[in-house]
Amino acid sequence: MVRPLRARDKHYAAYPLNTTFGSPSHIAILRALKDSALGSTGREIARRSGVTRPAVMNGLAILESTGVVRRQFAGRTHVFHLNREHWLIRKGLLPLFEAEKDFRERARLHLVRAVHRHALAGVIFGSTAREEETSASDFDVCILVEKKKDKEIVRRRLDDASESLKKELGLTLAPLLFTRAEFQRQHRKGESFFVNIVLEGKRFHGPELKEIVRDSAD
Repeated sequence: MVRPLRARDKHYAAYPLNTTFGSPSHIAILRALKDSALGSTGREIARRSGVTRPAVMNGLAILESTGVVRRQFAGRTHVFHLNREHWLIRKGLLPLFEAEKDFRERARLHLVRAVHRHALAGVIFGSTAREEETSASDFDVCILVEKKKDKEIVRRRLDDASESLKKELGLTLAPLLFTRAEFQRQHRKGESFFVNIVLEGKRFHGPELKEIVRDSAD
């Protein structure tokens, strides 16, 4: 369980991030507000952020006290806006969210650079594909090649990609390699592991696995 930072309200002028990011819910609230040009109600923020409404309202009150969030009264409704003139928002938060948005794309580019000349297809599967991953989850990928000799080439290149992914993004790569024929054969047998990869896999290179197993059935 992630707990709020105990010292978040101390020494605000020296350490404003302690207050701004003092609770995980604050980050979710700010993320929900960043693309809302017209502002959002507490209920809308709770829905988009996945944070309970009481936690959202408590977080908004704290963030409003720091000036990173502004409240606008519209009758009985309170609408909240991200204060884009705030120093922390302009210099830190918005660039940080832009980097976060590109995080998965950076991972995809590492993989594509590693396999694009030697692999037939590649998908991300498992918890990352289902968007259930944690920081401790493996970054599961399944890669198909045409011939067995290509496996060793791709494996060596993935070893290099694994190191760079860990260093740059903190991701632990867990690759599986099959030839097209090997994968098609296991899928035709109805092996649940292979069926699930086809169903849930997110393509990062080559054709969809559905097309490859369909060619096998034709």
